[in-house]
Amino acid sequence: MKTISILLFVCCLAVVSTITACHREATKTQVLGDYITAEGVLEQQGFTTYMYGTHVLTVNAQVSYVLESTTINLDNYIGFNVVIKAVNTHYHAEQGPEMYNVTSIQLK
Repeated sequence: MKTISILLFVCCLAVVSTITACHREATKTQVLGDYITAEGVLEQQGFTTYMYGTHVLTVNAQVSYVLESTTINLDNYIGFNVVIKAVNTHYHAEQGPEMYNVTSIQLK
């Protein structure tokens, strides 16, 4: 009986830990209409099948955003954890992701 109680306790801890991690990832991005605020690591855009945008913000393993900016030199923030505010440009390839124009960026 004691072994079952310990096993149940460990399972509960694992579930709580997973829920907390998911909530933390979910709060890194806020969407309000065409405007987003997102936190992640900014990287130079490499070769892609869709070939638009200049940079990518990686929020987590499953979520990233294709970026450009008409007012900010994003190269100054490559490799840093940042918080961006951006506007959806509604530009995307048939199978490609949406592209966002960064209007504000801060180091996190």
